[in-house]
Amino acid sequence: MSKLCTTHSTASMRPRMSSPRGFGNTANAQGFKTHKTLSDDDTKGSQRDACLPVATTPRMPHAGSELSEQQAQKEMAFRLSHARQTVEYVQRQAASFRRLDKGKLGIWEALRLIDSSQRQRAGHAHFIDDQHMSAVEHAMQTAELCRRASPHQDWFHLVGLIHGLGKLMALPRFGGQPEWAVSSESFPVGCRFSNSITCSHFFSVNPDRRRRLYSSATGMYQPNCGLAALYMSWSAYEYLYLILLKNKTALPPVALFVLRYCNFLALTRPGDAYSELLNSTDLAMMPWLRKFQAIQGSCQPGCQGQCADAELRHYYDSLVLKYIPCSKLQF
Repeated sequence: MSKLCTTHSTASMRPRMSSPRGFGNTANAQGFKTHKTLSDDDTKGSQRDACLPVATTPRMPHAGSELSEQQAQKEMAFRLSHARQTVEYVQRQAASFRRLDKGKLGIWEALRLIDSSQRQRAGHAHFIDDQHMSAVEHAMQTAELCRRASPHQDWFHLVGLIHGLGKLMALPRFGGQPEWAVSSESFPVGCRFSNSITCSHFFSVNPDRRRRLYSSATGMYQPNCGLAALYMSWSAYEYLYLILLKNKTALPPVALFVLRYCNFLALTRPGDAYSELLNSTDLAMMPWLRKFQAIQGSCQPGCQGQCADAELRHYYDSLVLKYIPCSKLQF
């Protein structure tokens, strides 16, 4: 391959927000109404968060070293994502998937389907999840880590369980999306691409780079408009966000914020990328995003016991029933 990527590590409530782009009017979910501020237990912050490992993006070898097959696949996924994620592409994908005409599934059924997809795509790059873990294992372990970090915020536990459900879009029945569109790093389109994005030099061939409107830090957006006003690159995380909005779940806005931006790694890296677009609502929710990204990076194989624990399954079934209508989602 040509010039290789280097990587970055991530840096260490219901106010109103503008409606998210591309998803129509869903007032309750999109309004981001005022909710209570974080509790002392959850914001003592740096001391407790410091014990959680920081999420990282894939490491690429230094220039001059040989690429393994897996590393080459990862680099190609970055190349394709950075070349093809444009405003027009994102708008087209959102319009196509917002119909939610693929069927209704329970959470555990959806996770089992993702497992089958991952087995079929064995060897493909997975940017956040450990590819040696099943989707159920990863979901349960992430949920339990969220529960340990914030025991009194049950919505956060459910976020851990469901955060990967958007990867269903890799299955033919759900759209058959390519790996570069499913799992690669999230970033805004319609404004200048930040150098904090992994392999940012691959944006050189993105057609939007030639659009003057998109060439500034704010691009087509108003300063401090808030992340909800932005078009984000199309991914499993955008798909899940759309699903949760359209299904009118009872999850609080901060939960949707974490789920939508959990793979927006440039946002939490050093350098204040996209700070010109953030508003006070975003800043209030950022501690939860940082906490979840750190938890994502701490997952390790070996939670089969948790997956088989009937008491744990009952606990998460109760959360699904509390926050998701009829305990199923329309995909």
